[in-house]
Amino acid sequence: MYSEPEGVRFVEKVFECGAGDYFDVYNFHYYGPVDGLLDRFKIDYEFLQRYGQATKPVWLTEIGLPSAQFSSEEVLPSERRQAGYLVKSYALALSLGVEKVFFFLFPTFLEHGVSHWGIYDHRPEQGWTPKPAYAALAQMTHLLREGRSLGRVEIGRTLRGVLFEVGTESVLVLWSLRPEGSALRLPEGGNLLARDLLGRPVELGADRTLEISHAPLYLSGDLKPLLQEGRLIPPVCGRELPKAKPLGPYTVLLRCQPNVAAIGDRVRYDVQIYNETLFPRKGELVFSTSRGRSTSRWVPGLFVVEAGGLFETSFEIELQSASTGEEVQTVTLLEEGKEVARAKAFLDIVNPIEIASARLVAGERPADLLLEVVLANHSSKQRDVRLGLRPTSRVRGFPRLERFRLEGIAPFQQQAFQFPLPEGFRPGQRYALLSEETEYEFYLDSPYVYLHERALEIDGKPDIRDLSVWHLWKEEQCVVGRDLWDGPQDLSGEVAVAVAGHALYVAGTVRDDDRCPSIGREQPWTGDAVELFMDFRTQDLGKPAYGPGVFQLFLVAPSTLVPEGRLVMWQPAKEEIRDAPFAFRTHRGGYDFEVLIPLRHFGLEELRPGRRFGIDIVLDDRDFYEGRFKQMAWQGTNNNWRDPSRFATVVVVR
Repeated sequence: MYSEPEGVRFVEKVFECGAGDYFDVYNFHYYGPVDGLLDRFKIDYEFLQRYGQATKPVWLTEIGLPSAQFSSEEVLPSERRQAGYLVKSYALALSLGVEKVFFFLFPTFLEHGVSHWGIYDHRPEQGWTPKPAYAALAQMTHLLREGRSLGRVEIGRTLRGVLFEVGTESVLVLWSLRPEGSALRLPEGGNLLARDLLGRPVELGADRTLEISHAPLYLSGDLKPLLQEGRLIPPVCGRELPKAKPLGPYTVLLRCQPNVAAIGDRVRYDVQIYNETLFPRKGELVFSTSRGRSTSRWVPGLFVVEAGGLFETSFEIELQSASTGEEVQTVTLLEEGKEVARAKAFLDIVNPIEIASARLVAGERPADLLLEVVLANHSSKQRDVRLGLRPTSRVRGFPRLERFRLEGIAPFQQQAFQFPLPEGFRPGQRYALLSEETEYEFYLDSPYVYLHERALEIDGKPDIRDLSVWHLWKEEQCVVGRDLWDGPQDLSGEVAVAVAGHALYVAGTVRDDDRCPSIGREQPWTGDAVELFMDFRTQDLGKPAYGPGVFQLFLVAPSTLVPEGRLVMWQPAKEEIRDAPFAFRTHRGGYDFEVLIPLRHFGLEELRPGRRFGIDIVLDDRDFYEGRFKQMAWQGTNNNWRDPSRFATVVVVR
């Protein structure tokens, strides 16, 4: 599955690198209007032809359409569309010569809270229940059996279909391209039987008129008079798709190793020139890049290759003056100044050092605060790095730029460095780390959870004076739906956690420009909510597997579904928490929240100073009008629900 144009270039890269000789089946995915399947398949088949792989079988390993977001006792229109889509997608794919088709998906699956996939539904009251698409699949299998496609059929401008030969009988799967449907007057004579996509007989009108909609139907019997009014397009793809270009005098291959390189690295290029003619040939070899960098001194000039022979050469380039991003690099063969062949290679150029993360951690003594910086070396060389740390605000009294030198970062490795927090730098403020190539902004969020000794009133007005405030605000923290995130006003927040007697106090502010309920009580993550992840294990703290002592809770924002909000323990066992006071205060652009959770729900009696535990905060957001879903995590990932290893480690202090 790919989108244009990025995905097309990726597939072309795969074939350019010679991968076609190393697969037995070419598979692709398609999600979109079913009538666009032909255009999509043409792209893939052109690649197969161009690179000599057109005899390989083709499988469509994913195609599908979700049904409704909400279950209902009635058959929803979207479920009927799904059933019609299934039949048309199978028929069209087989008509193109695709060998196997895999429809996504059999069991029910709710993706990101907005796409209800599957042709079987599970409802608490009824158990497993087939959707119309399941019945349509069963009927199609019964009618077409082991039949083979004879090709696509076009009748007029609005009717499309696929003709199958099933034993001695012909079966036509037929549908209309028009949303309002089409009327087809069947020719006189011939014994025709019409069935809808569920196999029910369809009666003809008095003048032998058949009403045909978007949903396909089956016609069987004597189809010859009808087919004479249309056009049959055979399933042999090469007859209708562009042919491969005639073989030229050369076949040229260009490969680069590695195909992802950092500025300052050396890249090796291997060139192979095959002479496809019966005569010796010679010419000039020219190397160029899509960004116009000067490359003449890196390339051998002339080449000579015998009849039917092979010329090979290699050269290296040091990426000194490159900029980051994808670069298309081309070898062009010239004879007497005229281009006769070319080949392309694709190189992704990256910065040698990436600042992966920066955060405060507590040392062995809780009073010792350490700045932990994780650096990733993407280059082939060991790197020493100079970093600068400065506040993002130029307020009088803030410290000047603090400099660090980090040595010995191994090639292609990620390494964490810890050093004492410089004097004058305070937790809770916003800072920037600077390397030679990049700048990384972050909040110095404190790793402390304070004992809250003031009396608390849970009224939806967070009492976070003198508490550690944790910030969720960066694009990198958006672990689901990052490409949909429109900035801090779309989703962001500040959260504070404290120990208040024998309870855990959690409070904060969430910015959300479009509040929306979850899709049912059984899926609280599909609406606006705050997730709280806790790891109270002592021996196995931070290990990447759930076990006793690891918890997941949802604090669900008020909505039409839950007007007062909701607090529920989700892992290790689902349980409504009814003895924990919580409150929300909604306002334009978001909401504030407070909750006081008794420690006994975590199997604890108290949390004393010095106790360390793991924690992460996740904000869930669904925007109703766009049907979009996003998640933002303070420290972890979208796999928090099954992997506690990325939770932050905090320490209780007085």
